[in-house]
Amino acid sequence: MSRGAGVLLHITSLPGNAESGCFSGDAFSFIDFLADSGVKYWQVLAFGPTGYGDSPYSSLSAFAGNPKFIDRTADTTISEAELKTFVIDNKYWVESYATFIALKNYLNNIEYLNFPTEYRDPRSLAVKLFTKEHKTEIGRLIYEQAVFFKQWARIKKYAGEKGVKIIGDLPIYPAMDSADVWAYNNQFDFQNGKPVSVAGVPPDYFSPTGQRWGNPLYDWGALAADGFAWWIRRLEHNLSLFDSVRLDHFRGFAGYWEVPASETTAVNGRWVEGPGRALFTAFARKLLSLPLIAEDLGVITPDVRELQRDLGFPGMAVLQFGFGGNLWENPHAPFMHRANQVVYTGTHDNAPARGWFVENASWDEKRALTAYVGHEVAEDNVARTLTRLALASVADMVIVPAQDILGLPMSSRMNRPSTTVRNWAWRLAPGQFNMESMAWFSENAALFGRHAGSRE
Repeated sequence: MSRGAGVLLHITSLPGNAESGCFSGDAFSFIDFLADSGVKYWQVLAFGPTGYGDSPYSSLSAFAGNPKFIDRTADTTISEAELKTFVIDNKYWVESYATFIALKNYLNNIEYLNFPTEYRDPRSLAVKLFTKEHKTEIGRLIYEQAVFFKQWARIKKYAGEKGVKIIGDLPIYPAMDSADVWAYNNQFDFQNGKPVSVAGVPPDYFSPTGQRWGNPLYDWGALAADGFAWWIRRLEHNLSLFDSVRLDHFRGFAGYWEVPASETTAVNGRWVEGPGRALFTAFARKLLSLPLIAEDLGVITPDVRELQRDLGFPGMAVLQFGFGGNLWENPHAPFMHRANQVVYTGTHDNAPARGWFVENASWDEKRALTAYVGHEVAEDNVARTLTRLALASVADMVIVPAQDILGLPMSSRMNRPSTTVRNWAWRLAPGQFNMESMAWFSENAALFGRHAGSRE
């Protein structure tokens, strides 16, 4: 990981005329813009097709791409040879995914847990008959995935030629309503076709009742029995799409918060030991390198730090968390940063810096920030203040959300954890990101040795 700066902007937030940003010319223009500004990294969010709440972290598949990203105005043709190769290379997920989506369409988009009994098992006679009868639709869905990955490969190649590395995001859990749970039910914490427990986190900064995510929990014993094959394929798949990958909720690999499926909040959960080193040892046996970033936010215990230290993965620091409590005990405080780390002003789960300062930051945090930087901090300069602190950090990598580079208010927030409305919809206006709006960021990245032209 070389010293550099990057921008956090999801594909859906790109401008354009479609219902959401996509793999259109705007993606190539954004790469040009980053390269011309000396920016080394572009971080995106999870790529899967979205289900409930349109969240990238509640995807209908851990492998498939979101069809919304496909540029329908460009070339969407796939040759017969290309399609055949794609199906062979992705046989372990693409056929079951397409069948699952076709089934959901046939059943009026009901959730997997409400499927009629005869369709709950992908190996059942009913599903085999359905597959035969809906061959055309299933074929269309497979073709659509081939187009998705062909278009993304073109963007990824272009970014590499421009010197821009792309950081992807891998959610730890698939959605309950997903092709993965349908096809690999025996690898999750299920009993008689129903989840015994679900994922979440205990009460924290974002929610006093915790977050009941509702994702299925793994049966790690079942996964270990076949050498973690499903997880290895998943990671291998993601590393083929990106230059590096952020492992969402890394602490869940050391220990995770288990919530009884009957609970409506995450308060009454318990910590359960995760797979730990065994999983990553299996990764190392199969993959040549593991360019991973550990999302180590939330309730972090010594076992998590030990696992992360042993693996050598860079962790994260978020400056919005850096000015609360005793700074000498706060790992997010600027003077606590480490070289092998990625520093953010905020993530997709945080408010933009301006919104944080006005609506979320306590008076103590505001006073601590002002005292730390030695000048008055207010709504109109807080985004640049946090961004400059990040760029000046000893951490090798700095990622700043596009909203903070532009100094945008709370209305540009991407996600509000524990809520399901008004999320994931923010987009750049055409021309909003330009060389003028990027000049200050580019100049300061160069000042602190993060510009692509800086000596590494």
